[in-house]
Amino acid sequence: MFRSYLRHLTQAFRAGSNTRANVGVRRAATVGRSSYDVVVLGTGAFGSAAAYHLAKQGASVLAIDQFSPAHSYGSSHGHTRIIRLAYHEGLEYHKLLRRSYDLFLDLQAETRQELFYRTGMLDVGATFENALKGAQMYKLDYEVLTGAQVNSRFPGYSVPEDMPALYQPDGGILTPEAIIQAHCALAQQHGAHMLYGEKVQSWSAGPGGTGGVEVQTASGTTFRAQQLIVSA
Repeated sequence: MFRSYLRHLTQAFRAGSNTRANVGVRRAATVGRSSYDVVVLGTGAFGSAAAYHLAKQGASVLAIDQFSPAHSYGSSHGHTRIIRLAYHEGLEYHKLLRRSYDLFLDLQAETRQELFYRTGMLDVGATFENALKGAQMYKLDYEVLTGAQVNSRFPGYSVPEDMPALYQPDGGILTPEAIIQAHCALAQQHGAHMLYGEKVQSWSAGPGGTGGVEVQTASGTTFRAQQLIVSA
């Protein structure tokens, strides 16, 4: 497991680096319109995914970010994040996690790029009990191991021999920067306008109670939309 993780980590690093140049940059003067169904502020993990799925469903979308994706000024930077189905933070997350797995695999198939690496996942110590409850409740594939079994099966770990551990074979790592790049690129392919290097100064309700919102950028450009998603 440890050697597999290192191999996948190297692949994830390369995937993130290789996709960085694939997303085009638009400036306010080249966007070409001022009114949209939806404006998305921020193109991190949530904003890029929202822009992609909305554009794919036929909505006119403008996504605005003061930086180019994927940058290191938010919570989505870095080459890897773990993902697993038994989530010790709360049993209620399971349906979201299952749906996330499906969407990431769909994205992987659409881009023909490896974005998820199935490495297996260990919960040891404080996370063990709640993770086990989730695995049992949702009838997931798992094993309960002792620390001694962990150390024997996965050289590189040094877990106290009597400490229990939960092994989830379906756990693994995601490549967040590559995923953001993929969402942004595909959003553009589906017709979304992606505006980078542009700061948002303010937003307000549409004038005169007409509904919708107005978004004002630092360069003085005003965009209008029926809905606004703030994910910055």
